[in-house]
Amino acid sequence: MKIITRLNILAGQAVWRRFTAGLLAFALAGVLAAAGFAASPPNVAADGPDCDPNDVMPCGASSAHEFISKITGELSSVYAHFGLSASDYDDFKGKAVLGKAKKNGDVLDDKGRVVMKHAWSIGRTHFPYAEPYEPLSGIGEFFKSSHTDVLKQDDLDVLILFDKEGTVKFAALTSCGNPIQAKKIKSGAKCKDLIKEEVKDKKNTYRFTTDAHKFGFAEFIKFDYFFDDGGGKQLIGTTERPDEPVEKTFEKDAKVWVEITISLPGNQEKVIVDEACVKEIKVKREEKKEEKPPVVKVLSVKEEKPAPPAKLPVTGPASLAGLFAGVTTAGAVGHHLYATYRNRKRQ
Repeated sequence: MKIITRLNILAGQAVWRRFTAGLLAFALAGVLAAAGFAASPPNVAADGPDCDPNDVMPCGASSAHEFISKITGELSSVYAHFGLSASDYDDFKGKAVLGKAKKNGDVLDDKGRVVMKHAWSIGRTHFPYAEPYEPLSGIGEFFKSSHTDVLKQDDLDVLILFDKEGTVKFAALTSCGNPIQAKKIKSGAKCKDLIKEEVKDKKNTYRFTTDAHKFGFAEFIKFDYFFDDGGGKQLIGTTERPDEPVEKTFEKDAKVWVEITISLPGNQEKVIVDEACVKEIKVKREEKKEEKPPVVKVLSVKEEKPAPPAKLPVTGPASLAGLFAGVTTAGAVGHHLYATYRNRKRQ
């Protein structure tokens, strides 16, 4: 009887231990779920006892270098499909930034800017809200889930690589390596016009400003103005704002343009040169007046023929006698006057 009682006590203790273990497991599952780890049925065996079966990269990676080092086998094809090819590995190791994924579907970069919206990612577990991701069916079995469904908490770490235009090229959750896709926010700038204004009272002098537009997360850094008058590229001046002018006096015909430097997500810079922002300068030269010799007015002189000698009237002998008599009389009168003058002088 004592033996039977003893066996019943032992059996009861075993049941109690199993019941207690079950409660602890249930409580632990609740804690994990609250921490953002969704319970999931096994699909593909994960490496290591602590890895989630939903991980595309078992247990993920804590850094960009570790991420690249763990790309083996099918993972190279999976990540290439989402934008990270083998030629991008070095850039990823050196330029990837650490961002955050939000439950509302936003992905933020290292500056807190929303660079992706309506995000989704793929995993290896077929959750009730997930759907098969057919584009990779030839590589393995993957399932697509919206972040509004699959993420149980905010601020999950994300590694992000930007392209040269400042747009997200590739992104993945660090905890599991699951690649992310979303609506990507583009950034950049455009030069619309180089404004040329002639400076009054300064010959061949012009003032330049820029009409430019930026979008997304691009920021203007500087505006470099250059000219080339046949002697090569030369700097006119640098400003920080598009409406801040620079001034230049030209001695030769020249081409003038502006180069805009902007900052982009991913700690990048880009220089923008646009044909719309090039101007031609034509130097105004003084017109030299041609010196003409003075005009000398030549008065026309009519040649006058000498007057013919007066013709004495021909009247015969009588006329000659009269002429002789006139001459003789004039001589006599002159002699008389001279004689009178001389006599008075003697007295």
